[in-house]
Amino acid sequence: MTARQPLTRTHLVIDDPDQARAYFERLYGSRLLVGRSSDTPLSLDLTVRDAGRFRSADIALPGELTHQAIRPDYLIVTTPLAGVAQYDQGKDTDRFSAGQVHLGSRPDLGCRAHSRGLRAQTVTLPMSLLVRLAGDDRPPGPPRFTDRRPVTAAAQAHWRATVDYLDGVLDGLLDDPDAPAPLLILGSAARLLAATALAVFPNTWTHRDDPAADRAARADATPTTLARAVAHIDAHYGDPDLSIADIAAAACATPRAVQYAFRRHRGTTPMAYLRQVRLAAAHADLSAADPTTGVTVTAVATRWGFAHPGRFAAAYRAAYGVPPSHTLHT
Repeated sequence: MTARQPLTRTHLVIDDPDQARAYFERLYGSRLLVGRSSDTPLSLDLTVRDAGRFRSADIALPGELTHQAIRPDYLIVTTPLAGVAQYDQGKDTDRFSAGQVHLGSRPDLGCRAHSRGLRAQTVTLPMSLLVRLAGDDRPPGPPRFTDRRPVTAAAQAHWRATVDYLDGVLDGLLDDPDAPAPLLILGSAARLLAATALAVFPNTWTHRDDPAADRAARADATPTTLARAVAHIDAHYGDPDLSIADIAAAACATPRAVQYAFRRHRGTTPMAYLRQVRLAAAHADLSAADPTTGVTVTAVATRWGFAHPGRFAAAYRAAYGVPPSHTLHT
């Protein structure tokens, strides 16, 4: 399996006002309405990591700017590092400063935003990714995020830790010209960000109490549901876009029922089982590889979606009793 997803990192300093406005609109789906009040030209300084399924960016906006959200099909999570971001919706105003993670764009709510000396980290996720991740185990219709703020301080810290980790993974792949950027890693990263966003920010999909749906899911958590889910994972573990929603659809159950089935009958989760199957695939590749041809443990681990060499080695040793390098060289 050698499928790869284009992964790019671009650093730009744009001084031309028209080009800056055009790029900002293309990147964020927001139209810059007002430039700087001084005579200093509008300038954008940004670094964008584009992984296809999502984008992570570090951006510096000069002076005071105003922009209007015009794209409803993307969720943008913003973490100010310096300066202030303010959002006006009717009579309501939300203001965020350094370290305060928030939704810079809510698909269900248009607004006018203002920034002052803003330097920020942003993550842009397509709403289609969140929809696919949630599958059928959600209310009908699009999600509605009920607040720009994370549900708790711990949730905010969780978002920042997740983004910092994934930025490190992307930068590691980009800094090594020989490192592959396989679909498994980038697909897993996209789903992790989408799942984290749904968990961190209050919304009508995941932050709800539905006892009837929970009872139905528990009733559907049968050995048959488990068997269907396992069969689908075993047949499609190489699919970089394989999600809990896909597994649940194949099992003719909701994602919640599949989660319960794995917990009840296997003592694990669907995604943990998927990682176990991919670990077995990495083991098979290492066993069959000829190290004299230049094959490395890192390359095999990355091919199967394990972006962190230390964690891969620990999981491998726990499963097979030896480090992966031992398998490769014996």
